[in-house]
Amino acid sequence: MSHGFWMQDRMHLPNALTPLDQTLVQRSFGVGVGRAIAKMSMPITGLRVGLFGGYAYLSPQPFMGTPEEMGARFEEMKRIAGQLGGMRSRFAADSGLM
Repeated sequence: MSHGFWMQDRMHLPNALTPLDQTLVQRSFGVGVGRAIAKMSMPITGLRVGLFGGYAYLSPQPFMGTPEEMGARFEEMKRIAGQLGGMRSRFAADSGLM
């Protein structure tokens, strides 16, 4: 793995991965999460995915902008997150989970 801050992904991939899973995760997870991060206007621009001992590790790539750009990005993220929260509530109600 390269330099930078790395953390084990215990939320999405808490268990060791098989060699087949490793090839799929390292390529697809980073791309999929990167698209979601861009859509959500998060304070990071992506996540690098690395594997060590069969476990997945993530390295967040920070957004490097001015304080004003970061503030605008954060406001957009809050707006989008608010919309997603409403969708989650409607889904749970429609599915009988609430």
